[in-house]
Amino acid sequence: MIAFISGKLCGLSGNSVIIDNNGIGYLVYVSTAALSKMPSAGSDIKLFTHLNVKEDDLSLYGFFDADELNMFVLLRSVSGIGPKVALSVLSSISPKELGLAIVTDDIKTLSKAQGIGRKIADRLVLELRDKIETSSLAQKTGIDINSQQALKTDSSERQDAVDALLALGHSKSESVRSVMEVTEDGMGTDTIIRLALKRISRK
Repeated sequence: MIAFISGKLCGLSGNSVIIDNNGIGYLVYVSTAALSKMPSAGSDIKLFTHLNVKEDDLSLYGFFDADELNMFVLLRSVSGIGPKVALSVLSSISPKELGLAIVTDDIKTLSKAQGIGRKIADRLVLELRDKIETSSLAQKTGIDINSQQALKTDSSERQDAVDALLALGHSKSESVRSVMEVTEDGMGTDTIIRLALKRISRK
């Protein structure tokens, strides 16, 4: 296993980069999110990597941080999700947003990624929810794995606010996260909705 690769960034090509490490050029596939963070050619770079092994192919996939790599590995563990689809998902949704969408059963957000339809989105939730809730990934990415439980056992105002945001067209994970972050004891539903909308608009 190649844990990471560091060297000089030689160039970008489509959804991949070439890194010169001691005179050897490594082709590494990356997400579009990672591509947008790439430094200029000739700069030093370090990427965490995952080596995908097939009978007729060895491919390296690179990530700027361990959280993105860990989510890639989790996605690959789902039946029917290959490395290209997993990379496509991470190109559309950040690891934090993806984890929260899975935990809150947010099919709408999951379906934003190219190659992810309703059936695969349901499978992601079914196969990964428990893995995310019981892994350190939730804490590392700031995912509140108790969001759903808090909504059910705490005030009805929070749930009403989430329902209102959903009716306005916001995704379930975004609605839950915004409501949980702005709500304080004693707040009414209207206040929670107003503050949550302000938070969403600042993104």
